[in-house]
Amino acid sequence: MRDATPGRFERPKRIFRATVPLVVRKRLARLLGRRSWLASRHWWVQELLRDYSDGDPNAYHRFLWAHHLAYAETYEAGLRFGPWLTLEAGPHVRAYVTPAGTERWVLWEGQARAAVQVIRPGGWVYLRVGRVLAADIPGMAFDHGQGADAGLELRLGGTPLWGHVGYWVHRASASGALRVETVQGMSLGVALRRGETP
Repeated sequence: MRDATPGRFERPKRIFRATVPLVVRKRLARLLGRRSWLASRHWWVQELLRDYSDGDPNAYHRFLWAHHLAYAETYEAGLRFGPWLTLEAGPHVRAYVTPAGTERWVLWEGQARAAVQVIRPGGWVYLRVGRVLAADIPGMAFDHGQGADAGLELRLGGTPLWGHVGYWVHRASASGALRVETVQGMSLGVALRRGETP
């Protein structure tokens, strides 16, 4: 996006870039880039860092990609598919207390999460489904597994605090399905998050 009146504010912008250190302007660019209500935020980010892009284009583009700013904003998974669908993969560690003792499961999972806003401004229901790609479960020669959870997340007033209540179930098979473990439960929690979506 280009300035509709090129040159009108060119001198003040040039003076600002010359007097404010790059490290401060980078912080300001990250702050502006997170303001979804500011329609011209991408233009402002590029204007704040124009001398950086001219002097070291590679570092400038790495900075935009690292912080999902300007054109690189749309490459965040949650944005690429819309705010309602995110994909993630990685390890999750869980501890289960059983009559025999506490079991620690390390699961490498791929997950998809869909969320829909049901209460304005901050009430969302979600469904997350996942497939376990690998696992370390005591006493089990892991074969395959899957899991799902669903719940409600509510923003508590105008604060960055979110309340959560959910139900989850996970199932793991071992030794060619000779042993199947299914665990389920409820979850309650409070989280500190920025933004309008969970």
